[in-house]
Amino acid sequence: MEKSQETSRSEQISSPKLGRLGMVGRRIKDLVTVTALSLMAVLGACEPDKGTCYDPDHRSRYPFDVNTEVALAIHIILNDAGTDYIDEQAVRDDIDEIRRVYADIIGRFYVTSVHRVKNSYFQPNYYEGDTGRDFENRLREYIDSYGVDGAIDIVYVPTSLEAGEPRVEGTRIYGAKEDFIALYADPITGRTYLKKSASHELGHFFELLHPYEPGGDKLNDTINYFEACEHVDHRMTTLPQDGVCIEACSDGSNPAPANIMGKSYCLPQLPQDLSPDQKSFANCVLHSTKKRKRDM
Repeated sequence: MEKSQETSRSEQISSPKLGRLGMVGRRIKDLVTVTALSLMAVLGACEPDKGTCYDPDHRSRYPFDVNTEVALAIHIILNDAGTDYIDEQAVRDDIDEIRRVYADIIGRFYVTSVHRVKNSYFQPNYYEGDTGRDFENRLREYIDSYGVDGAIDIVYVPTSLEAGEPRVEGTRIYGAKEDFIALYADPITGRTYLKKSASHELGHFFELLHPYEPGGDKLNDTINYFEACEHVDHRMTTLPQDGVCIEACSDGSNPAPANIMGKSYCLPQLPQDLSPDQKSFANCVLHSTKKRKRDM
């Protein structure tokens, strides 16, 4: 991971001892935070000039700049006993895939730090009856304390929480201090469940949407499969074809090369990319909105 740029430290963090009053206070805080975020989303206050990046004329003000550099801060969270595992070569592979997908937008991604932690508190299922929101809130606590200024924080967490079910491979999490990316990995192999997980979640960090959902991603060169597949009850599929991952409706109609932001699960894990409009949009968000915060 570009050793000359990398620093590394490991430490044991004590799990918080939350009393009943503290738990009530946190629940009230969570409710206020969620309500505030919801209100800001309705009012369009989360990203003041995000919407203008949907305008091609506005995007043209921000040409691609191969001199753009973005720092990545890697966080690896293991359980208290250290019995789970993150394959650091897999992390390097994820970073290489990010570099490939975003090469037209960002000339250089570099790893500024690797922070290793053994603490089950920050993993799913720490509490009986754990929920996704509980888990995300604990990761927010972690990033509020250990997020790296001037970098995009990427957190790797081994979890088999949804074993046997369709898994969530990762998520972009809105934080009180800053947004960050969480990637969930197989605790046995130490690898993320999909090759594209890191690149996909970075797309969400740059405000890219799923093209296949109702309403689409509001861009002109991606296929909204929810609408295109109305004749088959909105069902779509992905299939390998001539060394390329293809997305299509479940009856094979409307085929197109799979998209990083799409619902693509081709095996073997074939290359997927962003469309020109997606690249232009992400570049606009990077340079014109608060994604420039922390002097990226």
